[in-house]
Parts: sequence; structure tokens; C-alpha cells
Amino acid sequence: QEKTLNFALAQKIRDELVKRGFTVKMTRDTDKDVSLDARGNLSGTLKADLFISVHHNAAGNRTGTGVETFAMTPDGCRSTGGGAVPKQATLSNRYDGANLNLAQEIQSRLVKATGGPDRGVKFARFRVLVKAHCPAVLVEAGFITTPKEELAIADPARQRKVAAAVADGVEAFNRRTAAMKK
Repeated sequence: QEKTLNFALAQKIRDELVKRGFTVKMTRDTDKDVSLDARGNLSGTLKADLFISVHHNAAGNRTGTGVETFAMTPDGCRSTGGGAVPKQATLSNRYDGANLNLAQEIQSRLVKATGGPDRGVKFARFRVLVKAHCPAVLVEAGFITTPKEELAIADPARQRKVAAAVADGVEAFNRRTAAMKK
């Protein structure tokens, strides 16, 4: 199940970030349902510096492969999926530049770590991103509906590589952010 793979990967990302000196708070520590709004809002309650939502893709054709990272769609822009800008488009979460930078730092490292296709950095108005109170991204770490990729996703060694790639991206983002504050 996707939730099992997501949780296993999220725990490895947490462990990797903690090992590097970051403080990490998870939206859940057990197999319980946490609403999308509650997940995003938690970043405000915790006064978080970053929010990373971990997922795995699915496709009906069972041939989709690769990784992608989503950032909040900037105010007045279309989401990557196309279509018109909603009449009451959700305002950006005021971290447009940081969202994009974080997504780029993570995505480039995910591609190297997995060796899979680069599906790119994309924009979306996912609830967890809309509700975030800090720079936020949603990582799609592969396709669970493609048999070969699903086996790879379930491999703890690949999960550790992906976790290290996400942590590398967070460190690079952190360095960039610190340099801009000087």
C-alpha cells in the first residue's frame, strides 16, 4: 500500500535529517489518518522552517516511471496540470521563491539518487501545500503502479538513497537560504 511505503520512506528521511543535526517533527508516528488540512496546518503550530510531504505516484497505464517534486503554484499562475487559473485562485503561501528553490534542490538530487526519469519540478495547489506556513514541497518518489519501479521503491537500500537525496536537498537549500540572509 502507498501509505506503508510513504511512511517507511518518511521515517528514513527523518532519520537522515536528524543524523545531520536537523530537528524533525512528523505529522504522524503511527498508521493513523491525519487530514490534509491538519498536515499543512501543523507546520504553523510547530513554527516549522520547512514542510516535506512524501508520496508515491500511481498511473492507470502501469508504465509511468520517475520522480517529481511539487511546489505551491505561485499566485495568479496555472498549476502544471494546465487549465485556467481558478477564479478564486488560492493565494500563494508567500514562500513562492523558497518553495521553488527547495523543490529544485531536492528534485535534482532525487534524479541522481534513483537514476530514473526526471519528471521535473511542478506546481500544484495540493491542500498540504496550500495550508503550509513555511516553504513546502510534495515529493513523488516513484510509481507504485509500475511493477519494476514498485519493487525498487520497496527496497530499503533505495529508500535510504532517496532519504539521503532529500536530506542533501534540504542541506543545499539551508546553505542557500543562510547565504541570502548575510
